[in-house]
Amino acid sequence: MAVSARVDRKLSQPVQAIKGIGERRAELLHRQGIQTIEDLLTYFPRKYLDRTKIDRIAHLKLGEEVTAIGQVVSFRTVGGRRPRFVLVLRDDTGELKCVWFQGAHYMKNAFRIGEWLAVHGKVRFFNGLQMAHPEYDRLSEGRDDRMLHTGKIIPLYPGTSDLSEAGLDSRGFRRLIWQVLNDFSPGIEENLPDFILEKYRFINRRAALNQVHFPESGEQLQAAVRRLKYEELFYLQLMLALRKAWRKRQKKGIQFERIGERTRGLISGLPFQLTDEQRKVLREIWHDMRSAFPMNRLLQGDVGSGKTVVALTAMLIAVENGYQAALMAPTEILAEQHYLTFRQMLNGLGVRVELLIRGARPAERRERLRRIAEGETDLVIGTHALIQEDVVFHKLGLVVVDEQHRFGVLQRAGLRMKGQNPDVLVMTATPIPRTLALSLYGDLDVS
Repeated sequence: MAVSARVDRKLSQPVQAIKGIGERRAELLHRQGIQTIEDLLTYFPRKYLDRTKIDRIAHLKLGEEVTAIGQVVSFRTVGGRRPRFVLVLRDDTGELKCVWFQGAHYMKNAFRIGEWLAVHGKVRFFNGLQMAHPEYDRLSEGRDDRMLHTGKIIPLYPGTSDLSEAGLDSRGFRRLIWQVLNDFSPGIEENLPDFILEKYRFINRRAALNQVHFPESGEQLQAAVRRLKYEELFYLQLMLALRKAWRKRQKKGIQFERIGERTRGLISGLPFQLTDEQRKVLREIWHDMRSAFPMNRLLQGDVGSGKTVVALTAMLIAVENGYQAALMAPTEILAEQHYLTFRQMLNGLGVRVELLIRGARPAERRERLRRIAEGETDLVIGTHALIQEDVVFHKLGLVVVDEQHRFGVLQRAGLRMKGQNPDVLVMTATPIPRTLALSLYGDLDVS
């Protein structure tokens, strides 16, 4: 228990606590978001190379991607219009030429006679067996280190040129993470409930982290990835649920108290009857708008399913309670379409609608901004122009965001901040299964 406690404490320590990580390497790791030992263990590979089968040079098959191990017996730069670097590897069965057509002058200083290399690539025949631009790993004399970098499913890590220069290319990361797993693996604690592990037959977290970095087989790698993906999604959902609960406890929203004659007039004047689903969604929205907490709802529906009518009805409810409403669309064309549609549907109801896009003349734009700021405008339709600093609302009560996946979080928040905790309704026509919608927008209620 004493050893476990010591290791647990170290998992949260900065990466400088790892042997071989000095100030320069730590700075480079910080740029990748790796601050602690825990961060390093969750710095996952970007892809893998399957090197479980190592072939003798004489047995290499043309046209196939293979891995071979050999000793460097010669290398040289061949001049001409397109200089190339040629390196010859030899094992006890034959020789293999490795050719690089880029960085020939750099490559001549990268190798030494007598060292062992593992190379991986497609074999062809050109004056003998040859690989063009193979991936390679240097193999030290030690058997353990040699088999850390080849003969297995090999992880390749995201990186930069600065990391590579500091010895933290994929090979460097493998050595570093191998060291960390050996030193701190006993301190990796399980962070999922037992009933979830049993229900989905997940491997434990310690095994998952070991297998995702150094998989013993393809099956073990799949099991590790499956478990770690679930873990990430689980904690994302937990964070969103907590944020949603906090928002409802902490933020006082607008309570829209009534549905007036103009809203009823809009619905009764439609050339069609609302569907049961449209009525159901409107009831959900009205329930949110009456509550003391800010609405934060995702409205999902195919093109032509009636999202516009539902959104306009909600906006009209806000107007009849003395507030303004704004709709932000991703393009000027879509904003203009909404503006024209709203003008037509609201004809005769006494609702003042404004279009705010970048194309307006300066004098016209200033007049529109004045009407919005003084409350002469009820509904404002626009694009990103709505979140500019000079746009001031008199009393913004409802924000509608169309095709919300095309806006960033800050853009949506920028429009929300134009009011005092206004209700928010975001719309999308992109088909999203309900389970995925809840995953992506877990802090939203979904209609």
